[in-house]
Amino acid sequence: RLMQNQLNVLLKRYNYVINSVHEGIIATDSDNNIVHMNRSASRLLELEEDRVLGKSILSLFPDLNISFADERPLETELDYKKTSKSRKKSFMATVVPILGENKEHMGVNISIRNLSEVQSYASRLMGSFSKYSFDDIQGNSLALKQIKESLRKAALTDSTILIRGESGTGKELFAHAVHTASYRVDKNFIALNCSAIPDSLLESELFGYEEGAFTGAKKGGKPGKFELARGGTIFLDEIGDMPLHLQSKLLRVLENRVIERVGGIEQIPIDVRIIAATNRNLEEMVENHEFRDDLYYRLSVIPVFIPPLRERKEDIPILIEHFLAKYSKHMGRSLQRIDPQVQKMLLHYSWPGNIRELQNTIEYAINMSEDGQMIGMEHLPNRLFRVGNTENKPLQINGSLFKGAIPNQPGKLKNMEIEAV
Repeated sequence: RLMQNQLNVLLKRYNYVINSVHEGIIATDSDNNIVHMNRSASRLLELEEDRVLGKSILSLFPDLNISFADERPLETELDYKKTSKSRKKSFMATVVPILGENKEHMGVNISIRNLSEVQSYASRLMGSFSKYSFDDIQGNSLALKQIKESLRKAALTDSTILIRGESGTGKELFAHAVHTASYRVDKNFIALNCSAIPDSLLESELFGYEEGAFTGAKKGGKPGKFELARGGTIFLDEIGDMPLHLQSKLLRVLENRVIERVGGIEQIPIDVRIIAATNRNLEEMVENHEFRDDLYYRLSVIPVFIPPLRERKEDIPILIEHFLAKYSKHMGRSLQRIDPQVQKMLLHYSWPGNIRELQNTIEYAINMSEDGQMIGMEHLPNRLFRVGNTENKPLQINGSLFKGAIPNQPGKLKNMEIEAV
């Protein structure tokens, strides 16, 4: 009787452990008939255990290969459909053969995980999460404060955001900040540059594809960015470069919140926050029939325009200090300073590349100077002396007037007096 009680305690502990794990666990006998299934497996398969006990494992996973040449576990993808009319589910499975003393087949243990969860976790390990918050956006101008305040409010909703602005103004940084301030912060932040991918590949990158959809398609297919972003945020940069035939498909996604993989027929529901960005004039593109007007209005639920750096000069000194601190630390140097005349010149420069150009300029200057050395004109990149550097205001250098560009002699400008007149 004592042994029976001990056995009952062990069985209860076993059941508690098996039913407490997140993975679905299914066990079969030597005839590959199901003898046990834990609660997680019941949840994933949407089946009660008593409905599958005694049935072949192949009734659940027809494509499962149970012919084992050795004892090593098999990692594989398994497709599952509860009924012929049900939507297909995909699982990442670990199949472990159970062998007897004489290596005879005694059954298998199968653990299953929702494939989308595995892919989502893998994406996060690869850096698919928000990296910045609103506190990381440097500047104190009124325009910047108003943008941050508006986007903080928008972050609390799921409405689509369209961020406009010239290249280098930090559109992706704002998208990251919105995601960080939202309730989706623990989910993926997936970014896709629509102009960086050939038109022929963009559709499969966005929506994924099924096995055999085209030559070279991976076995088992591949999820797209929308599936990887499930529960989180997808950032579509350079949306103005999206071809027209994909604009219509994106519009359907925005309206119906479902996608179809390339080569597939199933509609896959998605739960994502969409943030788009562009530096192009979408209104002009709509007039020229290069961008769909219905998609334009669907994206512009919350429109935001980030002004160029030349229109918020008061942010330049703050950004200079920020990048000086960042790159001095990155290069293992003491905090470097900048010559006041250089600072004056940088304030009057037009910054056609916006914040990205300013950032590169400071990084270049620190590289060209010595540790602890004050950054002078000779440490700046030559491009600053070849392009227009003011809002069409002439600069006075040692009493001589120059309009639009400083002469390409940075080495001779170290001690020159610069003044906008």
